[in-house]
Amino acid sequence: RTKNHLMGLSQLAAMGMRIQPGEGDAPLIGSYDKSYFKLMANLDLGGMEWNPIGFYRDSSELSGEVQTPFFGHFDGNGKTISNFKLSRGTWGNTGFFGAARDASIENLTLCPGKTVTGRTNTAILAGSAENTRIADCVVRGNISSAGAAGGIAGRIEGSEKSGSVIENCTAYVTIN
Repeated sequence: RTKNHLMGLSQLAAMGMRIQPGEGDAPLIGSYDKSYFKLMANLDLGGMEWNPIGFYRDSSELSGEVQTPFFGHFDGNGKTISNFKLSRGTWGNTGFFGAARDASIENLTLCPGKTVTGRTNTAILAGSAENTRIADCVVRGNISSAGAAGGIAGRIEGSEKSGSVIENCTAYVTIN
């Protein structure tokens, strides 16, 4: 419902989708693997620098692969998240979702308001998507990347048994 709730989801993904004793309130302790999250309101993030959902835990990991991707189900519920910044030219896996693995993202519109800037695997929705389904999403904005880039996803991967699927999505994007 709120910007703080959304920021909490980003923090949860950074923790590997698990809250251990001592890291949160008692009712929150546990595993959120494959959990369902539903956006309940349009959110204007007020121009804040967004920390991607499913990203690096700290700066020491920035040169490698994301160890804590988002691996749940995110239903945008037809809502829009707008007015956020992703402007880190040295980051890989830059997007509202930095990395999504074995996940589902649907019914979401993203309008960052500023140019999304990353080193590689740069997109508005997901920097990288592995074995992930992205459906019925819309992105609007500009992207600047020194490497791989796309409007919906910067890098798409899948295994032999299951792959990534992007369906019924629209990208109104300029890539530099």
